[in-house]
Amino acid sequence: GATPVAAGLLRALEVAKRAVRQGTRRVVLYVFTDGRANVALRDVASADRNARKSLIRNELEQLGAALQRAGVVSTVIDTQNRFTSRGESQSLAAALNGRLVQLPALATDDNIAAALNVSSASSL
Repeated sequence: GATPVAAGLLRALEVAKRAVRQGTRRVVLYVFTDGRANVALRDVASADRNARKSLIRNELEQLGAALQRAGVVSTVIDTQNRFTSRGESQSLAAALNGRLVQLPALATDDNIAAALNVSSASSL
């Protein structure tokens, strides 16, 4: 289906900027995704597939740079099965200059928290 990753990152940027204006010292972004972004911020219905993919990649890179400038620390949690992944989440993590975490095959609150290196009671 449609995966508006860029729209989600844009919203995260808006929330982060507002949080910083209100005195938040550290903003952390967790992105749970298979990384397969296929919806651009602007309408490109007439663009061919390669042009659309290029536009989306550029949007993600620009948003990643903006999130970094805003001081956002990002972690991308790859929900894609490791064996079927095509590296999209890894590319997204690189665009965000963030960490990449692969979900365990049997995801539970505790092993997701362990993979993220956080306490499940405080974060999930």
